[in-house]
Amino acid sequence: MWKITIYFFLVMAGWIGFTTWAPTLLNESKGVPLGYASFLTSIPMLISLAGLPIIGWLSDRIRKRRVLIFAGSALMTLLLLLLPYTPRWSLIPSFVILGIAFSFVPGTVFSIAGEVLGPGSSGTGFAILNTGANAGWAIAPYLIGLVLDYTGSATYSFLIMSIFVAPSIMLALLIRGK
Repeated sequence: MWKITIYFFLVMAGWIGFTTWAPTLLNESKGVPLGYASFLTSIPMLISLAGLPIIGWLSDRIRKRRVLIFAGSALMTLLLLLLPYTPRWSLIPSFVILGIAFSFVPGTVFSIAGEVLGPGSSGTGFAILNTGANAGWAIAPYLIGLVLDYTGSATYSFLIMSIFVAPSIMLALLIRGK
């Protein structure tokens, strides 16, 4: 259970870091107006609204949950690493793919926790997972803000986001479950 919680902490830290700082970073590094940058940042969240139930359904059908979380975190890491170098014209497709990648994670993580702990402990498992997610939400925006304050670099800020998510790739392989 702790491996999946640490996995979820890492992915959610990268995700909240992205949703918090991407509008500012896009504005400062690519000259995207803040309103449009905020719209662009909402694209992955909008995509995940549709993607989460679809991936949840897929996860139940193929029962390869570790593969799904591995793929989701690997793709998220890659996209976060590439965002500073992504031309403005390809931001929308990049953010659509980021939303799809994120969709691989939450429902699948909760399913794994349910399998690991069993139905009699699902409430405890979900509480532990949410504690991990909340820790990521509390820590990542602050650290990314510090990096931005000290370096003034969007590249380093996106790098920190990807550094949060990157260890989850290996951790996905170590998680017990299907």
